Amino acid sequence: MKKSKKSLKGMTLVEMIISIAIFAVMGGLLVLVGTHIDATNRATNVLKSKISTESPIAANRRPDKSPVELTPSDMTVDVSVTLTDEGGNQVGDVSSVTLEAEKYNTRDIIEDGLSDADKTAIRNKPNGGLNFQFVKYKTADPNADPNADPNADPNADPNADPNATPADPNATPADPNADPNATPVDPNANPADSNSST
Repeated sequence: MKKSKKSLKGMTLVEMIISIAIFAVMGGLLVLVGTHIDATNRATNVLKSKISTESPIAANRRPDKSPVELTPSDMTVDVSVTLTDEGGNQVGDVSSVTLEAEKYNTRDIIEDGLSDADKTAIRNKPNGGLNFQFVKYKTADPNADPNADPNADPNADPNADPNATPADPNATPADPNADPNATPVDPNANPADSNSST
């Protein structure tokens, strides 16, 4: 009795080419995704490094262990608040307030002493060109008079008479050793003649 041999059919050349093309496309997509993830991780690390390095400098207003203080620039921030109902219609008036703040720029401190090539290399990194602006809002004194003159002298006596005549800055200061109970001398009196006889 003869056994029938089944012929094994393999993949044709066209099927092999199509399979290789599919694997190549999938591999390319995986490489692109991996490259994008790596670039995102690098940018995130640079951003975290910049924040962790520059935030303490802005908070302390000076570089670490340095006597040099950062010079802030004054700025104002306008804030408007509008209340709306569920339908998006405005409810009530728009509340607006202007806040005074100080802005600190720390990039110059970080790049101080670096060459132009090093500065360019840092700024060419992902997120390396970001220039953080740290803002500190000025808080108002809760006990301050809202109607007070903002240009008034903060060291002035609050109990002083506002209508009083200011003191003469060229006046001779009083003698601290003088007797407070002594009779004041008339400045218009003629001085006594020391040569007169009694």
